Amino acid sequence: MANKSLMGENPERGWGQMLPGYLSEEIRVDNHAVNGRSSKSFIDEGRWEKVISQVKKGDYVFIQFGHNDEKSDPKRYTAPGSTFDENLKRFVNETRAKGGIPVLFNSIVRRNFGAADGNAVAQAISQDDIQKGVNPDAKREASEQPAVTEGDKVEAQIKFGWEVDAYPVNEIVEAVNAVSQADIDTLVEEYYDKYDILLEGRDEKEFREHVAVQAGIELGFERFLDEKNYQAIVTHFGDLGGLKQLPGLAIQRLMEKGYGFGAEGDWKTAAMVRVMKIMTQGMKDAKGTSFMEDYTYNLVPGKEGVLEAHMLEVCPTIADGKISIKEQPLSMGDREDPARLVFTSKTGPAIATSLIDLGDRFRLIINDVDCKKTEKPMPKLPVATAFWTPQPNLKVGTEAWILAGGAHHTAFSYDLTAEQMGDWAASMGIEAVYIDKDTTIRQFKNELLWNSVAFRK
Repeated sequence: MANKSLMGENPERGWGQMLPGYLSEEIRVDNHAVNGRSSKSFIDEGRWEKVISQVKKGDYVFIQFGHNDEKSDPKRYTAPGSTFDENLKRFVNETRAKGGIPVLFNSIVRRNFGAADGNAVAQAISQDDIQKGVNPDAKREASEQPAVTEGDKVEAQIKFGWEVDAYPVNEIVEAVNAVSQADIDTLVEEYYDKYDILLEGRDEKEFREHVAVQAGIELGFERFLDEKNYQAIVTHFGDLGGLKQLPGLAIQRLMEKGYGFGAEGDWKTAAMVRVMKIMTQGMKDAKGTSFMEDYTYNLVPGKEGVLEAHMLEVCPTIADGKISIKEQPLSMGDREDPARLVFTSKTGPAIATSLIDLGDRFRLIINDVDCKKTEKPMPKLPVATAFWTPQPNLKVGTEAWILAGGAHHTAFSYDLTAEQMGDWAASMGIEAVYIDKDTTIRQFKNELLWNSVAFRK
């Protein structure tokens, strides 16, 4: 990253040194990186103070450390998960405090070379990763995780004004653990007064204890969000830290209060749920807005539809009739059986939306759907559900959704129209495509082609 000497025939260049060549002339790059510095020595030598003193609102601050933080030299060494993390948080927080935009970069690969067969290279990289506290099997483990709808968080902040931040899960767990037992007991009483309790042969005392865990999560999460001024949250069953359960009932209640939510780290859907919650706030006779996921399909001719649900997290604002608390084993997350709210959704027209990142721009996909009751009760399905048929029908609607790049997660609402969501997209300056009763695949393919020209940067 640092500027390298141009004397002699030195071929080495830092990537920060080359960055101005990829930017327009009106963008100035001040490269403060210096060879051999760790996050600790960069602070101790007063270099960070020089950087932060010059940061103005709207400036981007690119931050990359790691290689030198692993050195045994006490002037440079920081511990992963401790002092290294604390230094990065300082850089981020102080940049934001001045109105700047911090961007964290992973360390680039070291220059490790070995035998022609490549084994020495692989071994060197593996050993280097281990020394830095990185799991050498991270790629394999990541490949075993479900696909996550990611995207460009920096571009989202520029385009939509959204600030998307990440915290170690155990930092939020601290907020959960700080909730008093008295507050938990009070909320559990509220749960028991408001919802039906489905013991289904489970021990009543243990059931209540599991419900209390969700009460602590709800209170802790909400206090953390309020303190940090966040309006949406994501979780991931593969990163639960010290949580005793995957947040279920707790997340459902937070959505009911107006917070956005996305599962498996899906921040775009979390943001859209929040946007749609705001758009429907105070609406008379509102039927509800929620996070959703395609669960399974009914392909029987004449009865086609999509069963919508998720492991736990569907907002109770869309419920039709009674809402119950149920506990059921869940292998994902490897925690104790989580408590969740179960119900079926209302019927009637609604919309499902998916915000996707096309690499150089965003697209909002809007599908009119018709919600209806399932043909028969499904008492063994331990989650809240909705059942809908996408317009114009399952075959065309699904094909159009796939052609447009729609995700399996959606932000869903009974209370907004496709036109209203299209107006929001227009106000944000992004593409919107509609899948409705008039959609044909030929017309839809042409529309995507035309839009690729109209919205090209």
